[in-house]
This record gives sequence, C-alpha cells and structure tokens, in this order.
Amino acid sequence: MNKTRFGAFARTCAVAFAVATAGTAYAADSTPMLHAEGSVELKESPDRVWAVVGDFLGIHRWHPGIKGTTLLEGENKRPLAVRQLDLGEGQWLISELLEWDGQRRTLRYRILKSPLPFVNYVATYAVSATPNGGSVFTWKADFRRRPSGVEAGTDDAAVVGLVKSVIDGGIGNLPKALGE
Repeated sequence: MNKTRFGAFARTCAVAFAVATAGTAYAADSTPMLHAEGSVELKESPDRVWAVVGDFLGIHRWHPGIKGTTLLEGENKRPLAVRQLDLGEGQWLISELLEWDGQRRTLRYRILKSPLPFVNYVATYAVSATPNGGSVFTWKADFRRRPSGVEAGTDDAAVVGLVKSVIDGGIGNLPKALGE
C-alpha cells in the first residue's frame, strides 16, 4: 500500500473508530434524553433557504458562532461526511452527516466530539414551504447532558438552555445571511 493510500486508510480508520465509540461512551448513561428546537419563517423560497442551510460545509456562512468549517472525511452533502467546526478561541467540534435529502430539504447529523456539556447529540434541519411562497426553517436536536466532569450549573435545564441558545443564534441570523 503506498503512502497516499495508507494515509487515507488511516484517516478512515480513525474516523470509523470515533464514530463507533462516540455513542457508546455514554450508552449506559442514566441522564434523560433532552430536546431543544427552534424555527424561523423566512421570505425566501424553500429552494433558496435550502441552498444555504443544506450545505453541510456552509454553516459558518449563516451561524455567527461558527468561524469556519473543514471537511475531514467523505463528500459534502453525502452521508458519512465528517466536518470540523471552528468555534473560535481554539475550540472546535466534529460532526458527521447521517442523512441528506435535497428533495425533502432535510438533513440529519450527529456531533462526535465537542467541548460542550452534552453527548449523544443528533439534530435535524428541515425547510418547508409556506402558502405565501416563503419558507420555514426548523432545527431540532436531541441529546443528553454529559454525566460527569462538568462544571457546576450544567444541570439538564442549563444544557437545554445552552443548546437552545446555539439554535436561536443560527436561526436568528439566517434572515440576515439570506439578505432579508
């Protein structure tokens, strides 16, 4: 096996290991499944909104909390793509695309590694049409609070509040990113 192929193989194995172990680290966790969501009605057509939010590598273009996005593995808009999000101040998280459906305008992803106080995070984006020709963007997330090693003040309600603030930050900035 040449060096280029071995390097690609090694990266694939590393990502596969991260994927395989990400959900199992807290599988026996007794913390409850938590949920946060938000939505925003937009003047833009569903196709226009989907062109922005459906780009798995483009979240930094519409979410003010994301400074940049790097593809680590796979292809954009294809299941099993893995991205790294730069949160600024030396912090980042890694997420994997689970589903992408351009016709239904939905995508589902999970976070594999994060500095935030939650685990088992899986989220869905959906864009739907409104009767007036506009659209609604919805972001839903299910997750668990990290059970140990967290700072005081990160009870279930605080973790839900944190995730809700991340969602609200994105959906609140979306009209501006679309030029509305």
